[in-house]
Amino acid sequence: MGPVNTELILCLGFVAFAVGIYTLVRIGMKVWRLLFGPKDRPHPEEEGFGEKDLEQHPYTEPE
Repeated sequence: MGPVNTELILCLGFVAFAVGIYTLVRIGMKVWRLLFGPKDRPHPEEEGFGEKDLEQHPYTEPE
C-alpha cells in the first residue's frame, strides 16, 4: 500500500461517524414516537374500530 493520506482517512471517518449518529437519532425518534407518541389514532384492525369510524378518521400510515 502506498503512502497513507491521513486527512482523507480523518475526513472519511468523520463522515461515517456523522452518518452513524444521524441514523441512530432517526431510529431513536421512531422508537420514541412508537412508545410515547399520541394514541389518538388507533389502527383500523384494532377491535371496536368500525367502518363509520374509519370514514370520519381515515387511518394514515405514519411516515
